[in-house]
Amino acid sequence: ASGVDPHGMVNMLRLLEREAQDMPAATSFLSSHPLTKDRLATAEAKATEFSTVSGTQPELDSLFRLLKQK
Repeated sequence: ASGVDPHGMVNMLRLLEREAQDMPAATSFLSSHPLTKDRLATAEAKATEFSTVSGTQPELDSLFRLLKQK
């Protein structure tokens, strides 16, 4: 309903998973969040419940460009 592609979260979590490959598994107990693979599985399951959004969101695109610059 918000017009945001639910698969965006899945893509972000995949990126985090790739970046965290060097993190020792023994340190996962220090995290206040579930392991990335668990979050990814949940995000994928939830994203499939929603239809893919068509079109773009100019306000979100503008904000994303600003964040990437910093």
